[in-house]
Amino acid sequence: MDSSKIFKKLKLAQEVYDENFLNKEFLYIYEEKGEIKKFLITFKKQNFLHLTGVKYNSKDNMSPLDFYRAVKENRLSLSEKILMILQILN
Repeated sequence: MDSSKIFKKLKLAQEVYDENFLNKEFLYIYEEKGEIKKFLITFKKQNFLHLTGVKYNSKDNMSPLDFYRAVKENRLSLSEKILMILQILN
């Protein structure tokens, strides 16, 4: 898969993330050993990289927030290393 197709998939994933998850709170309620438990999660921009399953190693040690911004602003550099990881995930 070439880098333009991979980037399009990342852009689509980001659009879905922004529309459905970004800055939204989700309350999870579950039962564990007969006890009702709950936790609240808020999805932030810096969580996007982790949720893609991509391990992104840039020369300048890009942070997860920088990765989110780079995808958003169409300035992500897809190296051979990240292309190999994404092809495996595809």
